[in-house]
Amino acid sequence: MTDFWHGYHSAKAVDAHTGGVIPSVDPANKQEYDVFPELMGRVCKMAGKTPQTVTGDKGYSVEKCFKYATRKGIAPVFPWRGGNNRKRKDQPTYDRDGVKRCDHCGGEMKQTRFAIEKGKKKETPWLWFKCVAPATPACAGEQRIRCEADWRSLIPLSRLDPTYHELLKSHYEYEGVHDYWRTATASPPTAWLTGPRSSASIGIASAKTETAARRAAAPIFPNS
Repeated sequence: MTDFWHGYHSAKAVDAHTGGVIPSVDPANKQEYDVFPELMGRVCKMAGKTPQTVTGDKGYSVEKCFKYATRKGIAPVFPWRGGNNRKRKDQPTYDRDGVKRCDHCGGEMKQTRFAIEKGKKKETPWLWFKCVAPATPACAGEQRIRCEADWRSLIPLSRLDPTYHELLKSHYEYEGVHDYWRTATASPPTAWLTGPRSSASIGIASAKTETAARRAAAPIFPNS
């Protein structure tokens, strides 16, 4: 006997400023992370611009989503997806939070900027850092590292930035409303046959900080 799923996969992109929603309904055999690139592409096309950040749950916390967002210049803010001893670990050139270690003294550095360099064959996302406590004259300059060295750890918005944690926390607001929609539209037993196999939502923002965005910055979607 072959197992199979009835229903569909439901995802929504929600604007952090206006509450505008772009829904996505896909076959039940698709995973959340497989839907992500198409949904984000639709967001950029409909909005006419690229959001600066995207939040989501652990379903999106896989390398392909981090890679897609970063290469588009979007800062992915997803909770770490562990399991099977896949905890964040310090590496020789950067720590578990994606903070680079100084090439000269090995000390902690502060992330200063992110940019995508356009080459002849490909575009390369980079992170720049400065040594927090320079121990040698060589420590004074900026140092950089390719995001592709570890797409999940080396992201455009530093995990030490308060904005990152504001965004991470804010996503629970979207999840709460999303769960309410699921409950309101699925009533057993028919929901077992026609309801969603799984569902998720992502939050998008066009401002550098969530607090500033709510006060002054232009939304990704217009109100009208």
